[in-house]
Amino acid sequence: MNRFAAWEAHNLAKFAQEAATRLTEQDELIKSLEADLKAAIRAYRHLVIEGAKNESLPISTEQRF
Repeated sequence: MNRFAAWEAHNLAKFAQEAATRLTEQDELIKSLEADLKAAIRAYRHLVIEGAKNESLPISTEQRF
């Protein structure tokens, strides 16, 4: 475990800046993944609705899963 009280101010500032940068990058990645997930869910819902409307699709149960 780090003992931040023993760190010099410039080292703490550098660490804090690097941590803030990493958090920003991670936040951007999370937002991108959330958008991808939402798009995938919308596409899945569309396929399910279209499949329910047209039950004569030539897809067997084995092919769906």
